[in-house]
Amino acid sequence: MEFEVQDWGIKMDCLQLPELPRELARRFMFLLSAAENEQLTEKDQADWVKISDYIDFRQFSVDRSPPRYQEGFLQTNKEKFIVVWHDGTRESLPPKAARALGDINAGERFSAHVKLGKNDETIGLERVSLLGATSEPAMEDWSAWPTKS
Repeated sequence: MEFEVQDWGIKMDCLQLPELPRELARRFMFLLSAAENEQLTEKDQADWVKISDYIDFRQFSVDRSPPRYQEGFLQTNKEKFIVVWHDGTRESLPPKAARALGDINAGERFSAHVKLGKNDETIGLERVSLLGATSEPAMEDWSAWPTKS
């Protein structure tokens, strides 16, 4: 006894049903890799188009993207952690991301690898380093840096 997953090009024995989530993930990764390398067969291309209707590709891209190195200035760390980033944008960090700045005092510059969400909002910080105390950051220091978006 076999079953076929519609639009995914997967056929499996019914006894292998517990392996279905793994096989779906593997098929998705295979198709993504083939698409990135422009190596999709006609059938794979048809499957990829159908599968694209089922997924939130933007969310997938956000989840898959690596953190980006950024520098910032911690403006306040009482109840809200407000950061001025190297490009001049101000952001109030969500509590989960703000925890990474627990050792940074208001008025200090820091660097971090920043994980960004769908709307370029910070969802996580890692590898935080203290760059020292300073006054408001001078925009000319960071004028050559790329913006977050």
